[in-house]
Amino acid sequence: MRILSLMVLIFTTAVFVGSQEQTTPAAQPSPATAPQPAAEQKEQIIPQFSKAQLEQIVAPIALYPDDLLAQILAASTYPVDVVEAARWIKRNPSLDQDGINAELVNKNWDASVKGLVFLPELLAKMNDNLDWTKDLGEAFLTQQKDTMDTIQTMRAKAKEAGFLKSDENQKVTTNAENQMEIQSTNPEQVYVQNYVPETVYGPSWHYDD
Repeated sequence: MRILSLMVLIFTTAVFVGSQEQTTPAAQPSPATAPQPAAEQKEQIIPQFSKAQLEQIVAPIALYPDDLLAQILAASTYPVDVVEAARWIKRNPSLDQDGINAELVNKNWDASVKGLVFLPELLAKMNDNLDWTKDLGEAFLTQQKDTMDTIQTMRAKAKEAGFLKSDENQKVTTNAENQMEIQSTNPEQVYVQNYVPETVYGPSWHYDD
């Protein structure tokens, strides 16, 4: 599956996306987490999201290009990094791409989060809606297949409603597994489509923000 293979790539390699030339520096290792003694470990209840809940969670991003979607899914599993990166880029608005690349070498954020630094509005959205970001990361980690299937469901809804289609900014195709793929027409740019979920998935679907 194209999207899943892209996710593996993003977890291991920094992919910096933006309207300028892309660069791919070596990924920064994530700090290891020391195991807790058995006596200190607490039972963790993993939330199981329903189909309706998953639709609500993925609705804001399901129509993004596959490369960007994969990067967001990966980054959502590092909410602390997302918060730190969003605050850092807000404090350094004058940095250009070269300046950001130079500074990122010293950051221990996950590679997927580093890539989103070049899309500050999207990074700010994840930071400002942290509960949603955490839910997205939890869904991706614990219900990956359900999450990916739901993304396909939302794309199908948008296509049926006449909203999802190829244009000068994006190319929408169906692969051999009958899954819809979305790619930016310009490989050197990332097209971030701004849309309101409750208006693109058809009249029978409601988005609770």
